[in-house]
Amino acid sequence: MASAAVLLLLLGLLAVRPGWVRRADRLLLRLLTALGAHPVLFSLALGGFVLAGCALAAAVLGVARPWTHDEFSYLLLADTFAHGRLANPVHPLWRHFESFQILQRPHYASKYFPAAGVVLALGQVVFGHPIAGVWLGAVLASLALHWMLRQWLPPRWAVLGAGLYVLQVCILDGWSHTYWGGHVASIGGALCLGAAARLARRPTAGCAASFALGAWILANSRPYEGLVVFSVALALMLRRAWQQRERPGFVRAAGRAGVLAALLLALGMGATGVYNAAVTGHFWEPPYLLYEQTFRSAPLFAFQAPKPVAEPESSIGRVREDSNLEGWSGASGWLHRTEFVGGWIQRFFLPKRARWALLMLPLLLLGRSSRGPVMGLAVCVVASILPYWFLPHYAAPYAPLVALVELLCLRRLRLLQLWGRPLGSALLLWMLLAAGFGFLRNGAHQLLHPPPARPDRMASVAPLTRDARRHLVIVHYGPGHSYHREWVYNGADIDASKIVWARDLGPEANRELLDYYRDRTVWLLRYEDDAHISLVPYPAKPSEKPS
Repeated sequence: MASAAVLLLLLGLLAVRPGWVRRADRLLLRLLTALGAHPVLFSLALGGFVLAGCALAAAVLGVARPWTHDEFSYLLLADTFAHGRLANPVHPLWRHFESFQILQRPHYASKYFPAAGVVLALGQVVFGHPIAGVWLGAVLASLALHWMLRQWLPPRWAVLGAGLYVLQVCILDGWSHTYWGGHVASIGGALCLGAAARLARRPTAGCAASFALGAWILANSRPYEGLVVFSVALALMLRRAWQQRERPGFVRAAGRAGVLAALLLALGMGATGVYNAAVTGHFWEPPYLLYEQTFRSAPLFAFQAPKPVAEPESSIGRVREDSNLEGWSGASGWLHRTEFVGGWIQRFFLPKRARWALLMLPLLLLGRSSRGPVMGLAVCVVASILPYWFLPHYAAPYAPLVALVELLCLRRLRLLQLWGRPLGSALLLWMLLAAGFGFLRNGAHQLLHPPPARPDRMASVAPLTRDARRHLVIVHYGPGHSYHREWVYNGADIDASKIVWARDLGPEANRELLDYYRDRTVWLLRYEDDAHISLVPYPAKPSEKPS
């Protein structure tokens, strides 16, 4: 309602006082120009705003606790790096510790690619908690996006785009308050796209290094989506560079920069190969691929048939993981993915009112300089529909390209005239005011009406965390257990943990646990569903009620 009232007010001013709208538009551009004239100061202010916003949200709502199995796997990755290891040795009782998204053999490690784990480990080692690494990723993503936009647009529009991105993604969104968000992959996309534009104008060693670093981050965070963005950035760079080929010395400088980027990227991928070998034993086999081939029958892409797996059954019944993907197959799966892909463009990365600016896309296709990014985004959208399933953070490498196209749309929208009146300026002011008010309203709503607490495994053993003794918690699941409620997760050094979580494999198999951890207090945690969770001393029969 407030947004509609602001729009009506601006349209009324446009009709009776168009000069006021023009002055407001010029004032906005002068402010953005002043901020864009000092990129270092603006970047410091932008990063400080992101960091302060994330810390304030955590102070009010509490520091994020891991909930999904993906988050626990990423935290294991970070903890492994924090211990100075690439992988952990196989535990002698590894079957009791099996869990989703985690390899137990040939080494105990996360299945995920290492880039996000490096950032989380940095937060854990330097600041004492991996959530600091999440916030650091948010800060770096906002700075990388601002730098990228400056390579494609005038500085004032880069300032505007960075501000909109921060309000939409970097503070209140789940990417900054979960451990499996997309900030790291977004950094890679921004570096690749920004360096591509810079290299096409002025090839330098610094830009070549930025391009190689961005490509390495993409390959080690979201490889498939990263390859798509890398290909788009490379195509845009070559297209622009071809137009500059007649400039004196350009071809030679571009050749040197290309060789340097290739060498740096080869070194980076060599380091990735060393990591792969440390986890899987094979230089070219990433942990993700080994996990998928061992435990998942669902294909990587929708056009592939289900595949046999090396170990279809295990102590955690991973076959149930694939049963949750039934809605993603067949014709309904294609529609489901298309709906999701459209959703992440309209809902996730763009402020609500600014989505109307996408109506300018047909006009952008007519422009020589704007056609390339729009066509590149179209390639990314199509590529997002092909994988078997899709979640918004999978498309994180595309986020900088979405922001670029959004800014191109807003620039084109601002030029609209109606009977000589600045209609586009009025619409732009309305969208920006709506984005700011929407951010404040969303923040107030989250602070005043926090989401309901999810079932938390650490809350169920809160008395044990205050106990000076060390504990072993054996988890027994009831028939209503869903793989989304997996509780058996441990750190990189299982035996050194204060609380060791293990799977109930039956009295006979559990005996080896009791013998191995004879110095620990042993508990049985029974999980039937979110409303029926109990912790009793072991040995207690799974059906026995707690005293």
